[in-house]
Amino acid sequence: MKQNIKLIHDGIIKNYKVDFKSKDIKLYIEPSTSLVTKLGHSNGKKEEIVLTFKETFAHKFIHESMTLENILLDIDMSNISVFVKYHKEELEDSKEYGWPMLFNSIEELEEKLKKEKYNYYDIYSSLGMSGWIVAKDMTIEY
Repeated sequence: MKQNIKLIHDGIIKNYKVDFKSKDIKLYIEPSTSLVTKLGHSNGKKEEIVLTFKETFAHKFIHESMTLENILLDIDMSNISVFVKYHKEELEDSKEYGWPMLFNSIEELEEKLKKEKYNYYDIYSSLGMSGWIVAKDMTIEY
């Protein structure tokens, strides 16, 4: 993931779309002014970067701001064991509601996610929205 961070660092999340049918999540990002210059867009027009998380299993966004900008700092990709370690309590508390799926034990859930080759994407911000996404893949379009 680190090779792509320059594309999103200090980018502003303009909006996002959760498509429950296709199981994709798209983040629409306005790149920083310095990146626009580096990419050679000298006409001053800021291009849009689209991050697409494919075959999403679950997600959670917090601190979305409607009054301030939502500025990205970093997105780290980790394995599912890291996700389970940091969100075990949340998963246990939500289990009775069938979220993120019906499961008997945390170990069963972790094994399923590993077997199906999911990744854990942790979204950090300088300001505003942060959160996480469990998905099979992420692509960047610019």
